[in-house]
Amino acid sequence: MIVHHLAAMKPECMLYYVKKKDRAYFVPDAFDQAEKEGFAPCSHCTGTLT
Repeated sequence: MIVHHLAAMKPECMLYYVKKKDRAYFVPDAFDQAEKEGFAPCSHCTGTLT
């Protein structure tokens, strides 16, 4: 359960390999909400946004 920053995605994120049924989208306060739901930030695309 990894949260990605869609506007800052990098090839290393490999998000394209995550099945659509396994994806979740968070708006607003995306990172705060994702963290509350147990998601960890992607080290490639989230940087210091978390």
